[in-house]
Amino acid sequence: MLDQLELERVLLVGCSMGGGTALSYALAHPERVHGLVLLCPGVPGFPWPEEPELDARYDVLAAERDVDGLVKLGLREWAAAGSDDTVVAQLRAAIPAWFDQDEYLQQDPPVYDRLQEIKAPAVVMVGDKDRPILAAVAGGTSARIPGCEFVWMPGVDHFPSLREPQLVTETILRLAED
Repeated sequence: MLDQLELERVLLVGCSMGGGTALSYALAHPERVHGLVLLCPGVPGFPWPEEPELDARYDVLAAERDVDGLVKLGLREWAAAGSDDTVVAQLRAAIPAWFDQDEYLQQDPPVYDRLQEIKAPAVVMVGDKDRPILAAVAGGTSARIPGCEFVWMPGVDHFPSLREPQLVTETILRLAED
């Protein structure tokens, strides 16, 4: 896509799984990445604990294609700052893609043990209301990327661009200018 748009170097912004994809791209093509803004990133290769009860509940709801059930599960797991209409709408819009993602989703290679190779300026942002494991991922990620800035967002869950749009936008614009 960057070639099609004739973009040589870009600032990559990724939230959750998109953070892992941005990191994978930055490691594979460092010459093309001007900087990284990672919002509550999922990072392939991070030693994520097993969550059999959550996985089983998700599997049942996904097999039944139960959008309402998955919205409730998503709100419980990812929306600790509250379930306003915007968050519900974002979850509801994303869930249909979850049903068939295994057919299309390509797993990013493990990158957690390679983060020290990142040379682009980077910012990792995470909220204090996100899942504790994601705070651990964010902290570990920022500690491994040389010179990485860490931004702790009080009152923010797994929806940072909805909860703190001004802060997220200002951070992206600041890195884009560097």
